[in-house]
Amino acid sequence: NIGGQSVMGWAHRYVIKDAPAFKTEKYTSNYKNFLAKIDFELAAIQIYPSPGNAGYFQQFFSDFEAIRTTLLDDLNFGKRLKSAGFMKEEIAQVKANSKSEEEAMAALYKKVRDHANWNNRYSMYADISAHGVYNGKEAASADINLFLTAVMREAGFDASPVILSTRDHGFVHPVYPLIQKYNHVICQIKHGEKTYLLDAIDKKIPFNMLPENDLNDRGRLISEKGSKWVKLKPTQPYGTFIKTNMTITDEGTLEGEMDVQYSGYAAVSVRKEIDTEGLDHHKNSLASSSEGWDIREHTVKGLEEDNKPVEEHLEVSQEGSVENLGDIIYLNPIIAAADKENPFKMKERLYPVDYAYPYITDLTFTYKIPEGFKLDDKPADASFALPNKWGTYDYTSTFEGNTLVVKSVFRINRPVFEAKYYQKLKDFYDQVVAKQAEQFVFKSAGE
Repeated sequence: NIGGQSVMGWAHRYVIKDAPAFKTEKYTSNYKNFLAKIDFELAAIQIYPSPGNAGYFQQFFSDFEAIRTTLLDDLNFGKRLKSAGFMKEEIAQVKANSKSEEEAMAALYKKVRDHANWNNRYSMYADISAHGVYNGKEAASADINLFLTAVMREAGFDASPVILSTRDHGFVHPVYPLIQKYNHVICQIKHGEKTYLLDAIDKKIPFNMLPENDLNDRGRLISEKGSKWVKLKPTQPYGTFIKTNMTITDEGTLEGEMDVQYSGYAAVSVRKEIDTEGLDHHKNSLASSSEGWDIREHTVKGLEEDNKPVEEHLEVSQEGSVENLGDIIYLNPIIAAADKENPFKMKERLYPVDYAYPYITDLTFTYKIPEGFKLDDKPADASFALPNKWGTYDYTSTFEGNTLVVKSVFRINRPVFEAKYYQKLKDFYDQVVAKQAEQFVFKSAGE
Protein backbone atom coordinates (compact mmCIF):
# COMPACT_ATOMS: atom_id res chain seq x y z
CA ASN A 1 0.00 0.00 0.00
CA ILE A 2 1.54 3.32 -1.14
CA GLY A 3 -0.26 6.57 -0.33
CA GLY A 4 -3.52 4.75 0.14
CA GLN A 5 -3.16 3.02 -3.22
CA SER A 6 -2.88 -0.72 -3.63
CA VAL A 7 0.17 -1.62 -5.68
CA MET A 8 0.77 -4.91 -7.41
CA GLY A 9 4.20 -5.91 -8.63
CA TRP A 10 6.10 -8.80 -10.15
CA ALA A 11 9.58 -10.00 -9.35
CA HIS A 12 11.64 -11.58 -12.11
CA ARG A 13 14.88 -13.48 -11.63
CA TYR A 14 17.28 -14.03 -14.51
CA VAL A 15 20.07 -16.58 -14.29
CA ILE A 16 22.95 -17.60 -16.54
CA LYS A 17 23.91 -21.21 -16.01
CA ASP A 18 27.33 -22.75 -16.56
CA ALA A 19 28.88 -19.49 -17.79
CA PRO A 20 32.64 -19.80 -18.43
CA ALA A 21 35.01 -17.65 -16.38
CA PHE A 22 36.04 -14.36 -17.97
CA LYS A 23 39.81 -14.18 -18.46
CA THR A 24 41.35 -10.72 -18.57
CA GLU A 25 44.40 -9.82 -20.60
CA LYS A 26 46.39 -6.73 -21.49
CA TYR A 27 44.81 -4.04 -23.69
CA THR A 28 41.22 -4.38 -22.52
CA SER A 29 38.94 -1.35 -22.17
CA ASN A 30 36.64 -2.62 -19.39
CA TYR A 31 35.94 -6.30 -18.88
CA LYS A 32 32.36 -5.53 -17.81
CA ASN A 33 31.61 -4.51 -21.41
CA PHE A 34 31.90 -8.14 -22.46
CA LEU A 35 29.96 -9.94 -19.73
CA ALA A 36 26.52 -11.27 -20.66
CA LYS A 37 23.96 -9.14 -18.82
CA ILE A 38 20.57 -7.44 -19.01
CA ASP A 39 20.25 -3.71 -18.28
CA PHE A 40 17.00 -2.08 -17.16
CA GLU A 41 16.04 1.58 -16.99
CA LEU A 42 12.78 3.11 -15.82
CA ALA A 43 10.70 3.92 -18.90
CA ALA A 44 7.55 5.39 -17.33
CA ILE A 45 5.43 5.71 -14.20
CA GLN A 46 1.69 5.18 -14.55
CA ILE A 47 -0.88 5.41 -11.75
CA TYR A 48 -4.33 4.43 -12.95
CA PRO A 49 -7.34 6.63 -12.08
CA SER A 50 -9.36 5.69 -9.01
CA PRO A 51 -12.06 7.39 -6.93
CA GLY A 52 -10.62 10.70 -5.81
CA ASN A 53 -7.46 10.22 -7.90
CA ALA A 54 -7.16 11.42 -11.48
CA GLY A 55 -4.22 9.15 -12.13
CA TYR A 56 -0.74 10.02 -13.27
CA PHE A 57 1.59 9.21 -16.14
CA GLN A 58 5.21 10.26 -16.64
CA GLN A 59 7.39 8.97 -19.45
CA PHE A 60 11.14 9.13 -19.08
CA PHE A 61 13.84 9.00 -21.74
CA SER A 62 12.06 7.20 -24.56
CA ASP A 63 14.62 8.07 -27.25
CA PHE A 64 17.72 10.18 -27.84
CA GLU A 65 15.61 13.18 -28.81
CA ALA A 66 13.96 13.05 -25.39
CA ILE A 67 17.39 12.95 -23.76
CA ARG A 68 18.50 15.95 -25.81
CA THR A 69 15.52 18.18 -25.02
CA THR A 70 15.45 17.20 -21.34
CA LEU A 71 19.14 17.93 -20.86
CA LEU A 72 19.00 21.27 -22.66
CA ASP A 73 16.07 22.34 -20.47
CA ASP A 74 17.83 21.28 -17.27
CA LEU A 75 19.06 24.09 -15.01
CA ASN A 76 22.24 22.14 -14.28
CA PHE A 77 23.01 21.22 -17.87
CA GLY A 78 21.60 23.24 -20.76
CA LYS A 79 21.07 26.42 -18.76
CA ARG A 80 24.76 26.35 -17.78
CA LEU A 81 25.73 26.96 -21.40
CA LYS A 82 25.06 30.69 -20.90
CA SER A 83 27.09 31.07 -17.71
CA ALA A 84 30.25 32.76 -19.04
CA GLY A 85 29.00 36.32 -19.51
CA PHE A 86 31.19 37.54 -16.64
CA MET A 87 34.26 36.60 -18.74
CA LYS A 88 33.29 38.72 -21.73
CA GLU A 89 36.19 41.16 -21.38
CA GLU A 90 38.77 38.43 -20.72
CA ILE A 91 37.56 36.48 -23.74
CA ALA A 92 37.80 39.56 -25.94
CA GLN A 93 41.37 40.14 -24.74
CA VAL A 94 42.36 36.53 -25.49
CA LYS A 95 40.93 36.76 -29.00
CA ALA A 96 42.67 40.09 -29.62
CA ASN A 97 46.02 38.57 -28.60
CA SER A 98 45.60 35.46 -30.77
CA LYS A 99 46.88 35.17 -34.33
CA SER A 100 44.15 32.73 -35.37
CA GLU A 101 40.84 31.42 -34.12
CA GLU A 102 42.42 28.04 -33.35
CA GLU A 103 45.03 29.81 -31.23
CA ALA A 104 42.21 31.62 -29.41
CA MET A 105 40.41 28.32 -28.77
CA ALA A 106 43.61 26.80 -27.37
CA ALA A 107 44.22 29.82 -25.13
CA LEU A 108 40.66 29.78 -23.77
CA TYR A 109 40.84 26.03 -23.19
CA LYS A 110 44.10 26.46 -21.27
CA LYS A 111 42.64 29.32 -19.23
CA VAL A 112 39.65 27.23 -18.10
CA ARG A 113 41.76 24.11 -17.54
CA ASP A 114 44.37 25.91 -15.46
CA HIS A 115 41.78 27.74 -13.33
CA ALA A 116 39.65 24.65 -12.72
CA ASN A 117 40.26 22.25 -9.84
CA TRP A 118 38.83 18.83 -10.63
CA ASN A 119 37.72 16.78 -7.62
CA ASN A 120 38.22 13.45 -9.46
CA ARG A 121 34.46 12.93 -9.79
CA TYR A 122 32.77 12.39 -13.15
CA SER A 123 29.31 13.86 -13.60
CA MET A 124 26.77 14.99 -16.19
CA TYR A 125 25.14 17.77 -14.18
CA ALA A 126 26.78 20.86 -12.74
CA ASP A 127 26.77 21.39 -8.98
CA ILE A 128 28.63 24.66 -8.44
CA SER A 129 28.55 28.05 -10.14
CA ALA A 130 30.66 29.07 -13.11
CA HIS A 131 32.33 31.66 -10.86
CA GLY A 132 33.23 28.87 -8.46
CA VAL A 133 34.84 26.82 -11.24
CA TYR A 134 36.86 29.78 -12.48
CA ASN A 135 37.99 30.68 -8.97
CA GLY A 136 39.41 27.21 -8.36
CA LYS A 137 36.72 25.70 -6.18
CA GLU A 138 36.72 21.90 -6.27
CA ALA A 139 34.47 20.90 -9.14
CA ALA A 140 33.14 17.78 -10.85
CA SER A 141 33.67 17.14 -14.56
CA ALA A 142 30.30 18.60 -15.63
CA ASP A 143 30.98 21.83 -13.71
CA ILE A 144 34.24 22.29 -15.60
CA ASN A 145 33.29 21.20 -19.10
CA LEU A 146 29.85 22.84 -19.24
CA PHE A 147 31.61 26.04 -18.18
CA LEU A 148 34.24 25.44 -20.88
CA THR A 149 31.45 25.06 -23.45
CA ALA A 150 29.85 28.29 -22.21
CA VAL A 151 33.18 30.12 -22.54
CA MET A 152 33.62 28.90 -26.11
CA ARG A 153 30.08 29.99 -26.99
CA GLU A 154 30.68 33.39 -25.41
CA ALA A 155 33.74 33.65 -27.69
CA GLY A 156 31.54 33.04 -30.73
CA PHE A 157 32.53 29.44 -31.43
CA ASP A 158 30.09 26.67 -32.39
CA ALA A 159 30.43 24.71 -29.15
CA SER A 160 28.15 22.03 -27.72
CA PRO A 161 28.36 19.42 -24.96
CA VAL A 162 28.96 15.74 -25.70
CA ILE A 163 27.83 13.20 -23.10
CA LEU A 164 29.79 9.97 -22.82
CA SER A 165 30.70 7.04 -20.65
CA THR A 166 34.32 6.79 -19.57
CA ARG A 167 36.35 3.62 -20.15
CA ASP A 168 36.15 2.62 -16.49
CA HIS A 169 32.36 3.10 -16.60
CA GLY A 170 31.71 0.91 -19.66
CA PHE A 171 30.31 1.25 -23.17
CA VAL A 172 27.08 3.04 -24.06
CA HIS A 173 24.54 1.16 -26.17
CA PRO A 174 24.25 2.58 -29.71
CA VAL A 175 20.53 1.74 -29.99
CA TYR A 176 18.92 2.01 -26.56
CA PRO A 177 18.83 5.47 -24.89
CA LEU A 178 19.92 4.39 -21.41
CA ILE A 179 20.83 7.66 -19.68
CA GLN A 180 22.28 5.82 -16.68
CA LYS A 181 25.07 4.55 -18.94
CA TYR A 182 26.53 8.06 -19.27
CA ASN A 183 28.69 9.57 -16.54
CA HIS A 184 30.67 12.42 -18.13
CA VAL A 185 30.37 15.41 -20.45
CA ILE A 186 32.98 17.13 -22.63
CA CYS A 187 32.98 20.00 -25.15
CA GLN A 188 32.88 19.82 -28.94
CA ILE A 189 33.76 22.76 -31.19
CA LYS A 190 32.89 22.69 -34.87
CA HIS A 191 35.02 25.16 -36.79
CA GLY A 192 34.93 25.03 -40.57
CA GLU A 193 35.85 21.51 -41.64
CA LYS A 194 37.51 20.72 -38.31
CA THR A 195 36.01 19.25 -35.15
CA TYR A 196 37.71 19.65 -31.77
CA LEU A 197 36.93 17.60 -28.66
CA LEU A 198 38.01 19.17 -25.38
CA ASP A 199 38.09 17.98 -21.78
CA ALA A 200 39.50 20.49 -19.29
CA ILE A 201 39.60 18.29 -16.16
CA ASP A 202 43.24 17.20 -16.55
CA LYS A 203 45.95 19.86 -16.37
CA LYS A 204 48.43 17.63 -18.25
CA ILE A 205 46.21 17.25 -21.34
CA PRO A 206 46.88 19.77 -24.14
CA PHE A 207 44.32 21.37 -26.45
CA ASN A 208 42.43 19.01 -28.80
CA MET A 209 43.51 15.86 -26.98
CA LEU A 210 41.20 13.74 -24.82
CA PRO A 211 42.29 11.98 -21.63
CA GLU A 212 42.69 8.23 -22.11
CA ASN A 213 39.62 7.49 -19.98
CA ASP A 214 37.45 9.40 -22.49
CA LEU A 215 38.51 7.23 -25.44
CA ASN A 216 35.54 4.90 -25.21
CA ASP A 217 34.19 4.48 -28.74
CA ARG A 218 31.49 7.17 -28.96
CA GLY A 219 29.67 10.00 -27.22
CA ARG A 220 26.36 11.74 -27.90
CA LEU A 221 26.30 15.35 -29.08
CA ILE A 222 23.65 17.43 -27.30
CA SER A 223 22.93 20.52 -29.37
CA GLU A 224 20.08 22.89 -30.13
CA LYS A 225 20.45 21.71 -33.74
CA GLY A 226 19.99 18.05 -32.89
CA SER A 227 21.69 15.01 -31.44
CA LYS A 228 24.10 12.55 -33.05
CA TRP A 229 26.93 10.17 -32.29
CA VAL A 230 30.47 11.51 -32.09
CA LYS A 231 33.47 9.20 -32.40
CA LEU A 232 35.89 9.59 -29.50
CA LYS A 233 39.16 9.22 -31.39
CA PRO A 234 42.71 9.87 -30.23
CA THR A 235 44.37 12.75 -32.06
CA GLN A 236 47.91 11.69 -31.13
CA PRO A 237 49.75 8.39 -30.65
CA TYR A 238 51.74 7.12 -27.67
CA GLY A 239 55.15 7.95 -29.09
CA THR A 240 58.57 6.94 -27.73
CA PHE A 241 61.72 7.85 -29.68
CA ILE A 242 65.14 6.71 -28.42
CA LYS A 243 68.60 7.37 -29.83
CA THR A 244 71.79 6.03 -28.27
CA ASN A 245 75.49 6.51 -28.93
CA MET A 246 77.32 3.72 -27.11
CA THR A 247 80.85 2.33 -26.97
CA ILE A 248 81.67 -1.29 -26.18
CA THR A 249 84.49 -1.27 -23.62
CA ASP A 250 87.23 -3.88 -23.32
CA GLU A 251 85.44 -5.17 -20.21
CA GLY A 252 82.29 -5.84 -22.23
CA THR A 253 80.14 -3.06 -20.80
CA LEU A 254 78.36 -0.33 -22.74
CA GLU A 255 79.19 3.32 -22.07
CA GLY A 256 77.57 6.32 -23.68
CA GLU A 257 74.59 8.62 -24.08
CA MET A 258 70.89 8.18 -24.63
CA ASP A 259 68.33 10.72 -25.80
CA VAL A 260 64.65 9.96 -25.30
CA GLN A 261 61.68 11.89 -26.65
CA TYR A 262 58.10 11.24 -25.50
CA SER A 263 55.22 12.58 -27.57
CA GLY A 264 51.43 12.45 -27.38
CA TYR A 265 50.09 10.18 -24.66
CA ALA A 266 53.61 9.08 -23.72
CA ALA A 267 54.46 12.70 -22.88
CA VAL A 268 51.29 12.97 -20.78
CA SER A 269 52.23 9.79 -18.92
CA VAL A 270 55.77 10.99 -18.16
CA ARG A 271 54.57 14.42 -17.02
CA LYS A 272 52.07 12.80 -14.64
CA GLU A 273 54.64 10.36 -13.27
CA ILE A 274 57.19 13.09 -12.56
CA ASP A 275 54.52 15.42 -11.15
CA THR A 276 53.13 12.83 -8.73
CA GLU A 277 56.15 10.62 -7.95
CA GLY A 278 59.09 12.95 -8.57
CA LEU A 279 62.03 13.01 -10.96
CA ASP A 280 64.07 10.49 -8.95
CA HIS A 281 61.25 7.95 -9.17
CA HIS A 282 61.14 8.37 -12.94
CA LYS A 283 64.91 7.98 -13.17
CA ASN A 284 64.79 4.82 -11.07
CA SER A 285 61.97 3.46 -13.25
CA LEU A 286 64.15 3.96 -16.31
CA ALA A 287 67.09 2.23 -14.66
CA SER A 288 64.99 -0.77 -13.62
CA SER A 289 63.16 -1.10 -16.95
CA SER A 290 66.18 -2.85 -18.50
CA GLU A 291 68.70 -5.09 -16.79
CA GLY A 292 72.10 -3.73 -15.84
CA TRP A 293 71.50 0.01 -16.29
CA ASP A 294 73.43 2.65 -14.37
CA ILE A 295 72.33 6.25 -15.01
CA ARG A 296 75.07 8.74 -14.10
CA GLU A 297 73.56 11.95 -15.49
CA HIS A 298 69.91 12.70 -16.22
CA THR A 299 68.25 15.90 -17.45
CA VAL A 300 64.65 16.49 -18.55
CA LYS A 301 63.08 19.38 -20.43
CA GLY A 302 59.64 20.17 -21.80
CA LEU A 303 57.69 19.28 -18.66
CA GLU A 304 55.88 22.63 -18.55
CA GLU A 305 55.03 22.91 -22.27
CA ASP A 306 52.07 20.57 -22.60
CA ASN A 307 51.83 20.89 -26.39
CA LYS A 308 55.42 19.77 -26.98
CA PRO A 309 57.31 16.51 -26.44
CA VAL A 310 59.15 15.72 -23.22
CA GLU A 311 62.87 15.23 -23.86
CA GLU A 312 65.48 13.68 -21.63
CA HIS A 313 69.21 13.14 -21.92
CA LEU A 314 71.04 10.40 -20.06
CA GLU A 315 74.67 9.41 -19.60
CA VAL A 316 74.59 5.69 -18.94
CA SER A 317 76.45 2.44 -18.66
CA GLN A 318 74.93 -0.99 -19.10
CA GLU A 319 75.94 -4.56 -18.44
CA GLY A 320 74.36 -7.70 -19.81
CA SER A 321 73.86 -6.90 -23.50
CA VAL A 322 77.46 -7.64 -24.48
CA GLU A 323 79.38 -10.88 -24.07
CA ASN A 324 83.09 -10.37 -24.72
CA LEU A 325 84.99 -13.67 -25.03
CA GLY A 326 88.26 -12.03 -26.01
CA ASP A 327 88.30 -12.85 -29.70
CA ILE A 328 84.48 -12.94 -30.12
CA ILE A 329 81.90 -10.32 -29.11
CA TYR A 330 78.17 -11.06 -28.94
CA LEU A 331 75.88 -8.01 -28.88
CA ASN A 332 72.13 -7.79 -28.35
CA PRO A 333 71.55 -4.26 -29.71
CA ILE A 334 67.97 -3.59 -28.49
CA ILE A 335 69.01 -2.34 -25.07
CA ALA A 336 65.93 -0.20 -24.31
CA ALA A 337 62.16 -0.41 -24.91
CA ALA A 338 62.43 -3.99 -26.17
CA ASP A 339 59.44 -6.33 -26.31
CA LYS A 340 60.71 -9.15 -24.10
CA GLU A 341 57.57 -11.27 -24.36
CA ASN A 342 54.29 -11.48 -26.23
CA PRO A 343 51.50 -9.71 -24.28
CA PHE A 344 48.90 -12.03 -25.84
CA LYS A 345 48.96 -15.51 -24.36
CA MET A 346 45.42 -16.90 -24.59
CA LYS A 347 44.54 -19.60 -27.08
CA GLU A 348 41.45 -17.65 -28.06
CA ARG A 349 40.19 -14.19 -27.14
CA LEU A 350 36.50 -13.43 -27.60
CA TYR A 351 36.60 -9.68 -27.01
CA PRO A 352 38.48 -6.85 -28.77
CA VAL A 353 42.07 -5.77 -28.23
CA ASP A 354 41.81 -2.11 -27.24
CA TYR A 355 45.01 -0.05 -27.15
CA ALA A 356 43.04 3.23 -26.72
CA TYR A 357 45.46 5.04 -29.06
CA PRO A 358 48.08 4.23 -31.72
CA TYR A 359 51.62 3.38 -30.62
CA ILE A 360 55.00 4.14 -32.12
CA THR A 361 58.32 3.04 -30.63
CA ASP A 362 61.18 4.33 -32.80
CA LEU A 363 64.63 3.14 -31.69
CA THR A 364 68.06 3.97 -33.15
CA PHE A 365 71.11 2.37 -31.49
CA THR A 366 74.64 3.36 -32.51
CA TYR A 367 77.62 1.33 -31.27
CA LYS A 368 81.37 1.81 -31.52
CA ILE A 369 82.89 -1.66 -31.87
CA PRO A 370 86.43 -2.16 -30.49
CA GLU A 371 89.22 -1.77 -33.04
CA GLY A 372 90.40 -4.98 -34.60
CA PHE A 373 86.98 -6.64 -34.80
CA LYS A 374 84.99 -7.43 -37.92
CA LEU A 375 81.32 -8.30 -38.35
CA ASP A 376 80.91 -12.08 -38.58
CA ASP A 377 77.14 -12.58 -38.33
CA LYS A 378 74.14 -10.28 -38.20
CA PRO A 379 70.34 -10.51 -37.98
CA ALA A 380 68.69 -10.15 -41.36
CA ASP A 381 66.81 -6.93 -42.07
CA ALA A 382 63.09 -7.58 -41.70
CA SER A 383 59.64 -6.03 -42.10
CA PHE A 384 56.44 -7.46 -40.62
CA ALA A 385 52.92 -6.11 -41.00
CA LEU A 386 49.38 -6.76 -39.87
CA PRO A 387 46.55 -6.70 -42.44
CA ASN A 388 46.10 -3.26 -44.03
CA LYS A 389 49.28 -2.15 -42.22
CA TRP A 390 47.31 -1.70 -38.99
CA GLY A 391 50.58 -2.62 -37.33
CA THR A 392 54.11 -2.64 -38.75
CA TYR A 393 57.61 -3.51 -37.61
CA ASP A 394 60.84 -2.65 -39.43
CA TYR A 395 64.34 -3.77 -38.44
CA THR A 396 67.47 -2.65 -40.30
CA SER A 397 71.18 -2.37 -39.59
CA THR A 398 74.35 -0.98 -41.17
CA PHE A 399 78.01 -1.54 -40.28
CA GLU A 400 80.73 0.78 -41.59
CA GLY A 401 84.25 1.09 -40.24
CA ASN A 402 83.75 0.14 -36.62
CA THR A 403 80.28 1.71 -36.26
CA LEU A 404 77.10 -0.34 -36.05
CA VAL A 405 73.69 1.35 -36.41
CA VAL A 406 70.54 -0.65 -35.66
CA LYS A 407 67.08 0.75 -36.37
CA SER A 408 63.89 -0.75 -34.87
CA VAL A 409 60.49 0.84 -35.52
CA PHE A 410 57.31 -0.65 -34.03
CA ARG A 411 53.89 0.80 -34.87
CA ILE A 412 50.31 0.01 -33.95
CA ASN A 413 48.24 2.22 -36.25
CA ARG A 414 44.76 1.09 -35.21
CA PRO A 415 43.53 1.61 -31.63
CA VAL A 416 41.01 -1.27 -31.57
CA PHE A 417 41.16 -4.74 -33.13
CA GLU A 418 38.17 -7.06 -33.29
CA ALA A 419 38.60 -10.48 -31.72
CA LYS A 420 38.93 -12.12 -35.14
CA TYR A 421 42.37 -10.49 -35.52
CA TYR A 422 43.68 -11.85 -32.22
CA GLN A 423 45.73 -14.67 -33.72
CA LYS A 424 47.29 -12.32 -36.27
CA LEU A 425 48.28 -9.97 -33.44
CA LYS A 426 49.81 -12.88 -31.52
CA ASP A 427 51.80 -13.96 -34.56
CA PHE A 428 52.92 -10.38 -35.19
CA TYR A 429 54.24 -9.99 -31.63
CA ASP A 430 55.95 -13.39 -31.80
CA GLN A 431 57.92 -12.16 -34.81
CA VAL A 432 58.82 -8.86 -33.13
CA VAL A 433 59.96 -10.50 -29.88
CA ALA A 434 62.08 -13.05 -31.77
CA LYS A 435 63.70 -10.43 -33.99
CA GLN A 436 64.56 -8.13 -31.08
CA ALA A 437 66.29 -11.01 -29.27
CA GLU A 438 68.72 -11.72 -32.12
CA GLN A 439 72.42 -10.99 -31.69
CA PHE A 440 75.29 -9.57 -33.71
CA VAL A 441 78.58 -11.49 -33.71
CA PHE A 442 81.97 -9.80 -34.11
CA LYS A 443 85.26 -11.67 -34.41
CA SER A 444 88.80 -10.49 -34.01
CA ALA A 445 90.24 -9.57 -37.40
CA GLY A 446 93.18 -11.83 -36.62
CA GLU A 447 90.93 -14.90 -36.54
